Amino acid sequence: MVKSIGNTYMLNNMIYKIVIFCLMSLCLIRANAQSESISKDVTPIDTLGINVLLNTAKQYKYGINTDVNIKKAIRIYKYLVRKGNTDAMTELGKMFIDGDGVEQNYKRAYFLLKRAAQSNNVRAMCVIAKMYQFGLGVKQNYEKAYLYYFDAMQHGSPEGFYGLGYLTYKGLGTKQNYEKAEIYLRKGSEKGHSGCDFLLGSYYANGMNGTPNYEKAQKHYNMAVKRGHNWTIDLTQYNTLDSIKSKNQSRQKMIVGQNLKELIQKKAQDKTMTTTDLHSLAGRWTGTIYTYDWSYRKIFDQEPITLLFTGDGIFGTMKWINNDTVSTIFTPDIQENNYFKMSKLHKNYQQKKWVVTKASFYVDSDNKLYIPISTIKFNNKEPRKPAIAVLHRDVISVPSQSLKIVGITPLPVKDTSMTIKLYAENDDIVTISIYNMASIKIADYGSIKIKKGINELTINATIAQGKYLLKIVGNKGLVTTVFTHL
Repeated sequence: MVKSIGNTYMLNNMIYKIVIFCLMSLCLIRANAQSESISKDVTPIDTLGINVLLNTAKQYKYGINTDVNIKKAIRIYKYLVRKGNTDAMTELGKMFIDGDGVEQNYKRAYFLLKRAAQSNNVRAMCVIAKMYQFGLGVKQNYEKAYLYYFDAMQHGSPEGFYGLGYLTYKGLGTKQNYEKAEIYLRKGSEKGHSGCDFLLGSYYANGMNGTPNYEKAQKHYNMAVKRGHNWTIDLTQYNTLDSIKSKNQSRQKMIVGQNLKELIQKKAQDKTMTTTDLHSLAGRWTGTIYTYDWSYRKIFDQEPITLLFTGDGIFGTMKWINNDTVSTIFTPDIQENNYFKMSKLHKNYQQKKWVVTKASFYVDSDNKLYIPISTIKFNNKEPRKPAIAVLHRDVISVPSQSLKIVGITPLPVKDTSMTIKLYAENDDIVTISIYNMASIKIADYGSIKIKKGINELTINATIAQGKYLLKIVGNKGLVTTVFTHL
């Protein structure tokens, strides 16, 4: 009896497997036939058939259990798009973004993805968010990226939580808020998103919420590695946590407790600081550039900086010098309310690692120069951490090939005359002129013979109160500087 029951069970089990096999084979045959014909008149297909087609397209696209055949994958996706399938819209949209098997076409990609997103396809929402985040075929817009990630998050998307956490962490498209970012990232981590774990690791390690928590940092770094986050795998090989600990120790020794952004605002309000322009900045300035965290709560890094303002004092060039090597060349081209939009301004400009997009110049009553600097990554146009340079002027003139202003007395000019100490490499004949800030010549002292070495030249300075440009032109070069007459 037992044997009979066992035989019956085995027979039923075998029949069941045969039925399932025949059913799957039938679906595959139908899927292949549909993918080959891609007719507009094909009758509607059920969910099982759609899933089979999607799986078949995936196999063709990635060469799973078959040879890679992008054309067949695309034909299946196009067929399913006509049937209104949002997963196919999303996959085909991504292929148009990447130019994967098709000619890159951001407009078609956006059209497909938006259709899918409007039908609540969460993956499509996240892809469109990335298009806005990185400016792929659309104007970069962090606010729109945030909204699409938010919609995805409401549908429980791990990628949505990561996107919201990332943007909130840095204050892109929304108000910067570490605490809120942590909530998003923790929820994304609970859903298994490796990027959330990586960012949480950095968050805790750097003490963005106040005090570093290396135990939590290590936990999330390990989870990110386990979940296959490539950055973390690479970073852990170089003892990332030890490196961060070392940096944190050095940061404690930095000038902290002074938010330079707030200081500039306060000085501007009480009139002890004013905006200035490039006219008055001729010369060499040295100091420190402070890189803040995203919230301006703490100084994240600092490095010495030397700025050299060259040119004729009107439309000059500003050079950023590190270790006696020019690393950045500033070429201001548009002035708007004392903000200078920059072009062709690269840190390590030959490698184009990052670009200066905006800088403003403030001088306080102690003649200190403050420069809030905005920079973006060259590859994806994403803003980098905010930075503020604090400098003082070392040399009030711009070096030239043959002439150099060594000093001016008195400075600021208070009398009816001023004495210029001028260094010359060779005997020369120079012309001396004074211009106002509108580039209008107001005084011309004619030609003066000078000798090699230091020359003291006294000129009439009976001029109105204000800032002026002193220009000295020789046969082999020129030199300029800006001075104030009190």
